[in-house]
Amino acid sequence: MEKKLTLKNPEIQKSLVMSTSHITPEDWHFLTRHAKDASLEPWLITDRLSCGWRIYIERHPEMAPKNIPTISKEFNELIKAARSLGCDWLVIDADAMEYEEFPVFE
Repeated sequence: MEKKLTLKNPEIQKSLVMSTSHITPEDWHFLTRHAKDASLEPWLITDRLSCGWRIYIERHPEMAPKNIPTISKEFNELIKAARSLGCDWLVIDADAMEYEEFPVFE
């Protein structure tokens, strides 16, 4: 019989997962450079995945940049969408779904 795990106030983090086709080639190159040199945008916390990136979303509006000038308007919209859904992370993955609400760059 499987033992049920009981934790008091566990931290659960949500992610919005979408296709890499939703980011521009310029954003792709920026994320690749940022993975090697995080000082490009100190506010941006990313994890490089085998097929994309995991980007931390600051959920507290007073702490989050409204628009980030080093990324495209479209990428800013992806971050805003994740934030509006209460997500902690935006996962950009080559194998993930495309959403008709966002432009596709391929």
